[in-house]
Amino acid sequence: MPQKNFKVNSEIAILQSLTDRFLHLILFPTEACNFRCVYCYEKYKNGKMELDVVAGLKKFLSYRMAGLDHLVISWFGGEPLLAQEVIEDISTHIKSLINDSDKQVYTADMTTNGYLLSLPVFKKMIAFGIRNYQISFDGPPDIHNKKRLLADKSETFDKIWENIERTKSLKETFAITVRLHIDTESYPHIFSFIDKYAQTFKDDKRYELFFRPTSCLGGINDKNLPVMDSNEFNKATKNIGAYLRKLKISYTTMENVRSICYAAKLNCFAIRANGAINKCTVAMEEETNNVGFLHKDGSLAIRREQLLRWARGLESNNEQELLCPLVNIEREP
Repeated sequence: MPQKNFKVNSEIAILQSLTDRFLHLILFPTEACNFRCVYCYEKYKNGKMELDVVAGLKKFLSYRMAGLDHLVISWFGGEPLLAQEVIEDISTHIKSLINDSDKQVYTADMTTNGYLLSLPVFKKMIAFGIRNYQISFDGPPDIHNKKRLLADKSETFDKIWENIERTKSLKETFAITVRLHIDTESYPHIFSFIDKYAQTFKDDKRYELFFRPTSCLGGINDKNLPVMDSNEFNKATKNIGAYLRKLKISYTTMENVRSICYAAKLNCFAIRANGAINKCTVAMEEETNNVGFLHKDGSLAIRREQLLRWARGLESNNEQELLCPLVNIEREP
């Protein structure tokens, strides 16, 4: 069943976004990708994380770890599994910094297209402490394979599905969120995907569905995407939710996760493959998103005024600024 989150502008949420005892880093081990999804907004300008950036990141973590109660690492991209050696290097370093006698919490997650997530790779990632995953589909094979293609235009559905299905054989604790994109083209076929999902994952609480609309985020095909308007998506959400409840399948919707955006938090940063520090993982090419740089010695050069623009909601308590600070920044004269 869907789970509700706390109020966006609650005192607890605000405090959690300010404390220096918590640190969330979104890391780009590579900005290259083996997919060419029709709605993608990324430009693939940077390849694998530079050696100086890896060195600087490890030094920064060595300095900060002693003062943390909780460290969260989110592996992003590009496709992060194209740079497994970077993930291994940094993850091994982090684990070496954690004193088992302390009460420090370390959690890690990964957003991956799932194509390279074979069972041996999955086991390796679990060993590195990465236990939470988000993997996207666009519906059943005939719809998905039109939208989420390899760079050479090959189909991807069967390989991704097989990889996820094989994780069921493991006894380890992990969580896989299957993200389902909804648009006017995929919606009529979504229910057949749900039926397939139910047959395989319904009774395993380690798997959960999350659905959200396909969006225009600055990609080259934005004008041709069959996106839903808000009314269409709300209606689709109600119908899909009713179907999932009937099947007793655990799921989450956008309304259930109305929490403060990571980009609005002063203790969350995205470290790109070239060392640039961003706040948002969508507005990758926007100058307003560039809030600093990570140096080889582990020091951060932060553009303070730029950073504070993203965190204004923490002072104003304005829900829109907390939910998506980018929207308000883009509206500035």
